[in-house]
Amino acid sequence: EISTFSQAISGQLKSGAGTMNLSAALSATTAVSPVSVSLGELRGTGTVKTLTVTNLAKDTVNLTLSFATKDTLRPRLSSTALTLGANQSQNVSVDWPTAGAPPGPYQGFIEIAGGAGGTVRVPYWAAIRGTPVSSVSLLSSPSSGRPGALVSVVFRTVDAAGLSLRDSNPDVSVVSGGGSLNNILPADSFYPGIFVARVRLGAVAGTNIFKITTGNLSREVRITGSR
Repeated sequence: EISTFSQAISGQLKSGAGTMNLSAALSATTAVSPVSVSLGELRGTGTVKTLTVTNLAKDTVNLTLSFATKDTLRPRLSSTALTLGANQSQNVSVDWPTAGAPPGPYQGFIEIAGGAGGTVRVPYWAAIRGTPVSSVSLLSSPSSGRPGALVSVVFRTVDAAGLSLRDSNPDVSVVSGGGSLNNILPADSFYPGIFVARVRLGAVAGTNIFKITTGNLSREVRITGSR
C-alpha cells in the first residue's frame, strides 16, 4: 500500500497503514501480497509468513526492505535487498527469531523502497500473551432485573496485546445494593479467557453495584433491581 503517515508509529490495530496516496498508488511499480502480515500469538519461533514482491516496471529495479517500528525486537526478513527484472516476483519470508521475548504487542511496518511511486509499507503485528492484566472488558450484563434475581455478568480480562488471559483469577465483590456473589465460572471450553459471574441482586429495589477486580485493575457493574 502506498500511503502517507506521521513519523509516530501507532498500534496497527488502531492506525492501519495510513491514508491512501492515490497519485502515488497509480504510479507505483512495486506490488506486494498480502497487504499486511499477522504473525499472531507467538509461541516460540515457529511462525513464518511469506510476502510476494513484484516489479511491475518495464526495467530492472533494486529494492530495499527495512522495518519502521518503535520496538527493539522485530521480525526477521529472509532478504533485505531484491533485484527484480520486469514483471518478476520474489518471495520474502517473515518470521520471529526471538524466543522468550517479553509479553506484549510487537508491531510496525515493513518498508519496501526503490520503486517508482514511493515507499510501499506493509503493516505487521505479533504478540506474546502474558500478565499483567491490561483491561477488563464487559461483554454482557443486564441493566436491570427483579430484586433477588440471579443474573449473569460476562466479562473478559486481556493483556497489553489485547489477548485474553485465562489465569487472571478475577474476583467479584459487592459494593452496594445488598446483592451477593453466587460463583465465577470460566468459559474456557467455548471462549478462552472469558468468565461468567453469577450474582444475586439485593432483595430491595434499587441500584446494585458489583466490582470486578483482577490484579491492580477493577471495574464496576451497575444493575438496577426493579419490580
